[in-house]
Amino acid sequence: MFAGGQARASLTLGADADSVPFIAFNAAASGRSWADLTGSLVYHWMVEGAPGSSELVPVTITSLGRIRAQVTGQAVHPDSRAGASANWVGMLVSNTFETWSTGGRQDIRTYGVNSGNRAGPKPTEFADPGLSAPGGSVTATGEASFSETFTLMVYPNVANRIVMQVSAGVANGLYNDDDPVYSWTMNGYLDPVITIDPGYASRFSVLQSAIPMVPVPEASTWAMLLAGLGGLASAVRRRSGSA
Repeated sequence: MFAGGQARASLTLGADADSVPFIAFNAAASGRSWADLTGSLVYHWMVEGAPGSSELVPVTITSLGRIRAQVTGQAVHPDSRAGASANWVGMLVSNTFETWSTGGRQDIRTYGVNSGNRAGPKPTEFADPGLSAPGGSVTATGEASFSETFTLMVYPNVANRIVMQVSAGVANGLYNDDDPVYSWTMNGYLDPVITIDPGYASRFSVLQSAIPMVPVPEASTWAMLLAGLGGLASAVRRRSGSA
């Protein structure tokens, strides 16, 4: 993670109070400032059952994530106009699931969302608000999320893996120009949820990597982001319980 000028950035990796792994990032700046951050978390898990068990177990996995950017351009001279685009902030959040499934084959799936100059699944193009009035300001906001749920028949006592990745950065135009002057914010969140079919829960359980529990960021810039994701994740957990 790197930040220059007046930029402030944070990256949090860990597990929440329900032992669900997550990655969260947040950055903001004004003037000639920049930030670039990358984070990854490799998460191992298996369905644990009686030794020698070969019964396939239904497992449901939900992959959640969100990104948000806001860019404001302020014209310095009274006869100039400012432009702004949320696409000047590049962001990516993604989960890759590597699971041994039916037939002894490795099932590999990647879900996520990206914007700007970050390549990845579910690319998103944010709307351009156009130029400001002479001497005025204009603000562009972009927000995108994903939620994908799938069910697999998983072999017990076999290790599976989730690779969680986030990255974010700002384009040069946000900190090299004298007119207009820019300010910007960006944040993102990633959270996979694993559940076993309730009919199998008495004989099987999820064994997972030991990930240190850390507080979920709750700064004011996270309020809108976590409210949406928290409600969705809670709904998933209430329906089937989580590991």
